[in-house]
Amino acid sequence: MTCEYIDRMLVDVERVLALPGTPTLFPRYTPDIPPETRAHLETAIAAIRASMQRALAGVHAPTEDLIPASRAAHVALGTAGISAEELKPR
Repeated sequence: MTCEYIDRMLVDVERVLALPGTPTLFPRYTPDIPPETRAHLETAIAAIRASMQRALAGVHAPTEDLIPASRAAHVALGTAGISAEELKPR
């Protein structure tokens, strides 16, 4: 769904705006966005989401069942464990 893709891209922008955020061993970005620009972008993102929400409601788009956060975390940690296991020498 295109709206879902756009929303995920907005989440990516929000992650960049949230720097320094969660500590990571492999930082990708350096925080260089001034606070006033950050505030403007956050407002624009909220407006984009509100427009998409109105459009989806206007066409009576179906909603999807949500995945429990506990399940998503469990699967992600399990996958990380498998990846770490594969790093061991054979």
